[in-house]
Amino acid sequence: METNIVEVENFVQQTEERRVSAFAKEVKRYLETYPDTQYVDVLLTDLNGCFRGKRIPVAGLSKLEKGCYFPASVFAMDILGNVVEEAGLGQEMGEPDRSCIPVPGTLTPSAADPQSIAQVQLTMVDEDGAPFDVEPRNVLNRLWQQLRQRGLFPVVAVELEFYLLDRKRDAEGYLQPPCAPGTDDRNTQSQVYSVDNLNHFADVLNDIDELAKLQLIPADGAVAEASPGQFEINLHHTDNVLDACDDALALKRLVRLMAEKHKMHATFMAKPYEEHAGSGMHIHISMLNNKGENVLVDGDGEDSALLKRALAGMIDLMPASMALLALGVGEMITLASAVAIAAEIILISAWAGKVDVRRVTVVQLATASLVAFAAMKPAGESVPSLTPALLGVALGLGIFSAIIQVTMSWAQRSVSPTRATLIYTGEPVWAGIFGRLAGERLPLLALLGCVLILAGVLVSELKWKRKSPPQVSTNDDAQPLTDLADRREP
Repeated sequence: METNIVEVENFVQQTEERRVSAFAKEVKRYLETYPDTQYVDVLLTDLNGCFRGKRIPVAGLSKLEKGCYFPASVFAMDILGNVVEEAGLGQEMGEPDRSCIPVPGTLTPSAADPQSIAQVQLTMVDEDGAPFDVEPRNVLNRLWQQLRQRGLFPVVAVELEFYLLDRKRDAEGYLQPPCAPGTDDRNTQSQVYSVDNLNHFADVLNDIDELAKLQLIPADGAVAEASPGQFEINLHHTDNVLDACDDALALKRLVRLMAEKHKMHATFMAKPYEEHAGSGMHIHISMLNNKGENVLVDGDGEDSALLKRALAGMIDLMPASMALLALGVGEMITLASAVAIAAEIILISAWAGKVDVRRVTVVQLATASLVAFAAMKPAGESVPSLTPALLGVALGLGIFSAIIQVTMSWAQRSVSPTRATLIYTGEPVWAGIFGRLAGERLPLLALLGCVLILAGVLVSELKWKRKSPPQVSTNDDAQPLTDLADRREP
């Protein structure tokens, strides 16, 4: 396979006159093809892969060639669009604006309205015209240049999995698959590679394909995935990693807009359904040398030493790369609660035989009540109006809580803290069972979790018999074991 031997994208370093001239020609060609264009969406990609930007009149394209301005804090936003001040790109530095210039070749029709709305991707630069080092696209470009300087040329292909969803939630408020367009038949099939599923959603999938062609996105058809309403679209291999990522992000926006057009939602969320398969973004990577040889495999077709070192590096960097390993406020509160529960079990076990369990129960319930009332204001809650129904619920909760606490404190007099902890792990199981009896959902995975919890408790309580070691006599006249073995009959 031939590699891309041209220099890494360096349009930012081009002279302003040359860059402006190139973009002016691109605008001229586009407007000749789409003369009814009225607006242009100018877009920046944040750290979450979301497009941020604004819509300008088409007359503004002539000014856009010299750049427009956005705050650097665009690259410090969370998924909800809030600026994370700890990143140091917000109020701390005065919310400074940075110049943003068009990325060549990204002026294309918008999926929102291809005839009247265009879109163009921007990239941010510093005051001196150098690439803004926090922008994800510029970070990727730097890494790409480093690889090329070492004589390594990556070839990549991206696959995107997503779900089409009904705009309405089901009777219990959960997500649900959409009905096939124009029918009341809800898609419930889980047939991977099902052509019938493709036919059911041919309208939206065909529109995605047509718009991908207009936007020059090298899409390679759609595949029905393993769950209802789940599909995958592949992109062609390319040796331009910036193009690969630009195309993947543009495709995600296109899919969402086309789903909206067909009165559906689309999500690339990793796990929108608890009971169905998750969605992923697969990236296929080959690494070529100057001869076009893949250096990730050796001469025998086995994994090369370079590939093994690369995987080792990925494993080493994984803790810093995974948000799941970064403790947030909710995770820290959950961890603190788990420690508090463990401390409670240990203290009750230590003191249950020395105190009046009824008095302990009163103190526990009173403390829990005071803490709950104290937490109302920070949580934005207010004292509800007293009604007979509310008083009945409160009375029932108080009575059963008291019974449970007295029973727990009494029982822990004769149970070790370890065994008590194992028994308490069954609480989610019973909560799930009673929740199901009350009409709540209990998916198959949750049921499997209940079974595993119970199995774990049972296994931990099993008394495994161990073979007793041979008894050695202390009698000086006893015969050696070796002599006894020699005299055994065959």
